[in-house]
Amino acid sequence: MTTDTARPDGPRAHHYRFAHQVLPGLARDLGPQMLDNEPRGGFTTGLASLWQGLGETLPEGERLPGDGLSAELVDRGGHRMLLVELPRPSAPAEAYLVAVAQPAGADHCRCFTLEHGVSPLDGQAYTVLAEWADRSHINLGPGPAAQRDAFVAAVEVLLTEPAEPYARTGPRPEPEPETQPAEPVEPPRRRGLRGLFGR
Repeated sequence: MTTDTARPDGPRAHHYRFAHQVLPGLARDLGPQMLDNEPRGGFTTGLASLWQGLGETLPEGERLPGDGLSAELVDRGGHRMLLVELPRPSAPAEAYLVAVAQPAGADHCRCFTLEHGVSPLDGQAYTVLAEWADRSHINLGPGPAAQRDAFVAAVEVLLTEPAEPYARTGPRPEPEPETQPAEPVEPPRRRGLRGLFGR
C-alpha cells in the first residue's frame, strides 16, 4: 500500500481519480438518481466499493486504503447533497470533501470539491473550493476550513448563485504519467459498481 505521506510530484492517482473523475462522472451521468437510490448497505458502503474497484484498476503500489471514507445525504435550504469525506489528502489537488449537489427545484446535479493546497512560497496549507462542470475544472478561489459544516455552508451559498461568473480553467492537469495511466477511469462493470446507484 502507498503511504499517506505527501508526494512532491503531485497527487496520488487513486485519491485524485476518485474525487476528480469517478464522483463527477457519476454526478454527470446519473444526476439526482445518484441521491435518490441509496446503495444496499448505505452510501458509505457503496462508495467504499467504488473506491476498492478503482484501486483494482491501478498498479498494486498505487492503491490506497479507504480509511476515513464516508458519505451521507444532507438537506440544506432545499438543496440536497451527497457529502463525501475522503481519506486524508496529502498532496495538492487531492480533496478533503466532495459534494454531489442537486440545487432546489433542479433536475441535475453539480459537483463541488474542497481541495488541499500548499503555498509554494512558505509551505503553508490552504484549501481551494472548486467545481467540475462540463468536464472542466472551475477554480472558485480560497475555500473554507476543511470541515464538513464549513464546506456544506459554502456549497449552499454557491447553489444560490449562477455558475456562469466563474471562469473555466479547462480540464484539470493529470498527475504525472507514472502515477496515472492515460485511459479514462471507468469503474469495473463486472462488479456492477454503477448499479450501486440504480443504473
